[in-house]
Amino acid sequence: MPVTERLPTTLGPYRLADRLGAGGMGVVHLAWDPAGRLVAVKVLHAVGTAAPGDPEAANARRRLAREVETMRRVRSPYVAEIIDADLTGDFPYIVTRFVPGLTLDAMVRGRGPLSGEGLCRLGYGMAEALAAIHAAGVVHRDLKPGNVMLTDDRPVVIDFGIAQAGDATRLTQTGMVMGTPGYLAPEVIEGQPSSPASDVHSWGATMAYAATGRPPYGGGSYEGVFFRIVSGRADLSGVPAPLMPLLSAALAKDPAARPSAGQLSAAIRTLDTSAPAMAHPPLAAPYQAAAAPAPPERARHSPAPRGPAAAGALPGTARRDPQTKAGLAIMVCAVALTAVLPAAGLVASLALITVLRAADRSNAALAARRSARGPRPGDLPLVLVTAPLAVVRALIAEALTAPAALLAGAAAFGITMAVTHSFAMPRAGAYAAAAVVAWYGLGPSSAKARRQLNRMAAAFARSRATAAVTGLAAWALAAAAVLFALSQAPYYWPATAPHLPALHGLVSTAGTWLLRHAYP
Repeated sequence: MPVTERLPTTLGPYRLADRLGAGGMGVVHLAWDPAGRLVAVKVLHAVGTAAPGDPEAANARRRLAREVETMRRVRSPYVAEIIDADLTGDFPYIVTRFVPGLTLDAMVRGRGPLSGEGLCRLGYGMAEALAAIHAAGVVHRDLKPGNVMLTDDRPVVIDFGIAQAGDATRLTQTGMVMGTPGYLAPEVIEGQPSSPASDVHSWGATMAYAATGRPPYGGGSYEGVFFRIVSGRADLSGVPAPLMPLLSAALAKDPAARPSAGQLSAAIRTLDTSAPAMAHPPLAAPYQAAAAPAPPERARHSPAPRGPAAAGALPGTARRDPQTKAGLAIMVCAVALTAVLPAAGLVASLALITVLRAADRSNAALAARRSARGPRPGDLPLVLVTAPLAVVRALIAEALTAPAALLAGAAAFGITMAVTHSFAMPRAGAYAAAAVVAWYGLGPSSAKARRQLNRMAAAFARSRATAAVTGLAAWALAAAAVLFALSQAPYYWPATAPHLPALHGLVSTAGTWLLRHAYP
């Protein structure tokens, strides 16, 4: 049994969750970091069972160490950056940013080829990723559809499992092919070292797959695929005509004839992919750098175009909804409510925060499963079945921070007593309860509850206009609630009944504020 199937539940400070996939070097797991954020943890294959001094294990450890060093050099929004690593334990691992979404391979297999602006954005993002990688003196060596995630409005290149710095010593054995056969460059197949030009060839093959839905060098045995690659027999039928010169140049047999990643990203920004595909494209087309004028230098490092171009975002990726910050406003309302109704408000607010934290954890786990495997009919029932466990975990997390919350409440109590210069126990107690709610709803590690509220508000904020209205309404209610809480004496319901005219005053104050500011 592979050692990675006997992993502990935690590695260092990271709690392992679902297995996302496996590659040549190891197995990738979804995990939670100490702050509760999702990360990807890659564990090296078969190190725990290797005998001391095993050269294969030592070789694997050196390759992993080089991978960490490689990734530390690369910084780009189009590349999944490294977060942490531990190479000394029985299970050496590295931690990278978790990229939600589907792989390009899964997207094309499930929904068909990309087209139009989405195809351009994919090509631009992958070229920008390679440009950043190559600028760090690194060669990726395994760019393929399975190593490109489609998330939000951009592609993100992942898995530097066999990336290699240009000046590093080769660690592969003689005759061992590292990379995915259908996306290797011909010179790599012939035994030459990988280079940035090799990655450009992989870019061209990946783009051809995205545009047509099939590998450009076909399938079958490795020998047949390798023969077609070395012979330069790429099938580009179905590729949009404007992309043809770039893909033909990227797939050139001679590495010196291929454009650089920077030239690709500059040229693809100017393309119009609305032209029809070519039924029988030429097998070769020389790359003319002057055919596509390069943008100004400052645009070279800018993100892909937005505005009208955003309408052609990568299909199947979740566009980021307009943000309203409604979660923060609603938490302010909860704090104000607790200051007016200390007993009932404290219980209701903590119950709400617990449910929101559990829902956020369930949503994150569901998104991770769908990112790794795609949507499945059993996803929602699974979330419902595991919901009680999510609630228990949320309660445990809150219990662990209870001393800090109680300290915040005690501080609020003491400050209120000192400011009023009297033993105003009811108001001091109310502010203490409000401080406890503020700790859980606004303090450290409170992002989960607010994030879930923001998701709920996003259902009403599908455009900037509705987002503005939703946010304004939430903050109007929060401002009115704070003003009301400061002007009213606390009511310890159910021990004492609240003053109904005071509750009417809250509604009246909120309505007046909203009318004055939202509709001047």
